[in-house]
Amino acid sequence: PRKGSLTMFPERLAYKRMTLAQFQRQPYTIRPVAETDVVLATLEADVLPEVSKRLAPNTISRLLAQGAGQFVLVANGTILGAVYSQRVAAVSRLDELNWSTKHKAYEPNGNVLHILRIDAATDQTSQSGLFSNDVASALRDFILGYASALGLSKVVAVVDTCVDGAVEFHTNEGAVVTPRSKSWFSSEIQARSDSAVVCYTIREDDDADE
Repeated sequence: PRKGSLTMFPERLAYKRMTLAQFQRQPYTIRPVAETDVVLATLEADVLPEVSKRLAPNTISRLLAQGAGQFVLVANGTILGAVYSQRVAAVSRLDELNWSTKHKAYEPNGNVLHILRIDAATDQTSQSGLFSNDVASALRDFILGYASALGLSKVVAVVDTCVDGAVEFHTNEGAVVTPRSKSWFSSEIQARSDSAVVCYTIREDDDADE
């Protein structure tokens, strides 16, 4: 759907029955992850440090077991990126967790969508002319629309503030930043790492902050 075009009806009731959206054609498709998407292991290997893969093996298998919320972007038959997410009860649920224990926050009916990771191929382009930043942005926008369609209140992610542009990638789209008192990333993964929570408000709901 075109960004900002998604409207759910009835607007004044908690439970929605209809969704109205304006669609625009894109040179790619975004679909749920399938067990046959073995290329995701290669994509993960390209974007994650070796030590992080050791600390959290079978990441994709675990996420697939959680069902909805995992998507890939495909252009000309090639997977160029993926976004992984999980529902959690509240933003504060992540306060005592870190990169290797984040799955403990999973709540099937949670009101907050936690973006676990957005992977975009760094050395691939397609005939459509998509580059890694285009892929990552498309997946971010999609997951925000997905959360809105589910009627969730917030979308949250934890980012490494030492990576150039990591925070701005979210704040440029309206996310609010809150520094973390504890590092999200293990010292085994990165010798120096500061992290922050970026949070998008989809609709007002005080319970999602608790």
